[in-house]
Amino acid sequence: MKFGTIVFGTQKKTVKNHFNNCNSVQKLEYNEQQYELNLLDEQAFHEAFLNSVVHRDYSIDGMISINFKDDELIISNPGTFYGGVNEDNISYHEPRHRNKILAKLLMTFQLVDRAGMGVLRISLNSLKYGRDFPQWKENQNTIEVKMPSEYIKAPIFILTQKYLTNCSIMDLYIINKLYEKGFVSVTELELDLKNIFKNPWNEILKTFKNEKILEYIEFKGTNEGLFICTTEIGKIWLDVNKKFKIPSNSEKHVKLYQYLKKHKVASNEDIMNLLEFSRPSVTSNFLAKLKYVKNAGKSRASRWSLK
Repeated sequence: MKFGTIVFGTQKKTVKNHFNNCNSVQKLEYNEQQYELNLLDEQAFHEAFLNSVVHRDYSIDGMISINFKDDELIISNPGTFYGGVNEDNISYHEPRHRNKILAKLLMTFQLVDRAGMGVLRISLNSLKYGRDFPQWKENQNTIEVKMPSEYIKAPIFILTQKYLTNCSIMDLYIINKLYEKGFVSVTELELDLKNIFKNPWNEILKTFKNEKILEYIEFKGTNEGLFICTTEIGKIWLDVNKKFKIPSNSEKHVKLYQYLKKHKVASNEDIMNLLEFSRPSVTSNFLAKLKYVKNAGKSRASRWSLK
């Protein structure tokens, strides 16, 4: 999206010039091919800057500041979070406009597409570079957003530019977590994303409905729990050299974990039927080894749930 000229005039032109001066072109070589890209993502910066303009508190003295360091870009504005939004829920809270007329002007003149998309776009474009999530923080009547800029993970950038061009935040976050490692625990993933999504598990399931990304990732289970792992193609793209040991009964773990996520609890009989065990003793032996479930009750009264 190009910067407009209405409303902000000279100030907006100055901001864009400052950004362009900082935004050097980087050359990447990957698999004997050359690529060029900017150090900073223009769309992410554009959205972060407009967010600071729309949401700042104009009753407080001060100004919007833009500071670029070698490893991060920081945009700050006077004011505090507004309308129930805070640094923990900003990614999924319904948008609240302190300056409603200004927000309407920006949408009318197509400087932003629609309300609530700024945080999403800032996050998406940071993750496409293989960088961490931007961080929002409130401190002494000032809101600031920090966007990492210290590195670019070439395989992730190229993969998301050429083959996975329509990724969600969850898609990109999973890809970033798998880079060079090859696996991530679903429990760890949900903890990481509890401030990004109201229900991280539902977002993970949405990712696994994306046929294109399933060429690169898959569910695997062990006695430790449920994991997202790279496929053979994914290992190549994400520079994975470590081997994740997959047990022969991996699919049974995947089935049980997903069942307990959906139904919350299960009896011994439910699990025996679900996993097609031949007799109760086999079911009990299987369950006794699991570290991701807990049991309430005894014998036929047992009820199993996720820890």
